[in-house]
Amino acid sequence: MEATQRQGVDVVLNSLPGDAISKSLSVLRAYGRFLEIGKTDIYQNRMLGLLPFQDNLSYFAIDLDRLLRQRPETVRSLFAETMRHVAAGDYKPLPRTEFPAEQTADAFRYMAQRKNIGKVVVGSVGLRTKPSLRRQAARGS
Repeated sequence: MEATQRQGVDVVLNSLPGDAISKSLSVLRAYGRFLEIGKTDIYQNRMLGLLPFQDNLSYFAIDLDRLLRQRPETVRSLFAETMRHVAAGDYKPLPRTEFPAEQTADAFRYMAQRKNIGKVVVGSVGLRTKPSLRRQAARGS
């Protein structure tokens, strides 16, 4: 909240289940939009408190699998638009922590902590892991 001078953010893209939803809703500013791409809580019919919505928040459940099956042209168009922005340098890649294949178990332990920001990547050949990320992953932080 400090980064937004306690105003909150306009959009949250969420895929984490459970308490992460309430925490993410709490950082939305008034009239913010919550985009849910996770399925766990939806298919488990988890209850969601409505109090945060007094600030005119919007909640969107987005089933990407269904969208791809039922509206493939929309997905193609959105993907093409996204790739144009990537090529133009408008979008930057997410941070990532990489593990060599022989450390797959370590990668899963690291993800289980739910402290990572960005992606966790497991590969087998030619990983270009930054040493700082490799050390961070080895420490489990």
